[in-house]
Order: sequence, then C-alpha cells, then structure tokens
Amino acid sequence: MKEKLDDRILGFYTFQTTDSKLKKILSPMAYGKVFMRFDRNKKDRWVIKSFFIEQEKDFFLLPINIKSEI
Repeated sequence: MKEKLDDRILGFYTFQTTDSKLKKILSPMAYGKVFMRFDRNKKDRWVIKSFFIEQEKDFFLLPINIKSEI
C-alpha cells in the first residue's frame, strides 16, 4: 500500500477536539484531506465523525455520512 500512496498525507485526526486544535488543522496544507474526530459522549462511549476539509472563502469541515455498525 505504501507504494501506491507515495507517502502522501491522506488526512488528520484528533481526540477530544477543541477549537484551538481545529484551527491548527484547517489550513492550506489540509485542503482536500479527510479529518476524523474522536470524542466521548455523555455515556462515555466513543463518537467518531468524519469530514472532508474544504475551502470557499475560509476553510471548513464538510461532513462525510458514514454508516457503521459495531
């Protein structure tokens, strides 16, 4: 797989995402990449959300609707 990806960065992830962490990620080098956000809900279970990093005037997260079953 490494040969096919040429050591390119496919995306980024964070645990317990804060606004300051997100601000560091939303930059020109992140455009077009995938962002995975791992947070805990009130029942202390992991919640995973996926996004594309997009840009119009500013950078923003475009949700990726992924259906998963655990």
